[in-house]
Amino acid sequence: MMTNFTSHLSKQGRSRIIFEALIFIAIIGTLDLLTGCEISVSILYLAPISLAAWYAGGHSGFIVAIVSALVWLLADIGAGHVYQHSFIPYWNALVLLGEFILAVLVVSQLRHTYQAQASLIEELNEAIENTLTFRGLVPICPRCKKMRDDDSYWQEVEAYLGEHAEASFAHDLCPQCRKEMKKEVQELSAKSLDEGV
Repeated sequence: MMTNFTSHLSKQGRSRIIFEALIFIAIIGTLDLLTGCEISVSILYLAPISLAAWYAGGHSGFIVAIVSALVWLLADIGAGHVYQHSFIPYWNALVLLGEFILAVLVVSQLRHTYQAQASLIEELNEAIENTLTFRGLVPICPRCKKMRDDDSYWQEVEAYLGEHAEASFAHDLCPQCRKEMKKEVQELSAKSLDEGV
């Protein structure tokens, strides 16, 4: 049932989530009013606040937190709770609002961390899919550099890797081979000139 509820929330838009959170707050506020000042249900306000912060973002969570504190204040005044000073219910509402805002900050940070980790996992999975890995021993001829496949056929390195990896090849000379090839070409040119004279 919880999975259906979270799936429902993840498909909703920001305004729809805020609307549903406000309905939830109205229900909690009514319960708060009915239970009077002797039974505190203020912890229940954390549910719509947290859901709004997680699924609709921190700004939505702050809106729902402010509305929750105001509904709590109205329920407290409506329940007829008598305080020694008239400012006490407002102070209590401010303290409660502070707690609600802390909850929004914590949930928003958790959501941010969760999204960052999900993104990192996706990048790592993509990198794993694109990584060329070989396991076990792969026989290679030290002279011609051909590789033997599982069916005992000898293939050029490019052909072998083309079959066993998702890679294509482009030929290029490394700096050392380039230098050696240049030297060989110069020697051949000098030898040709010597023979031609």
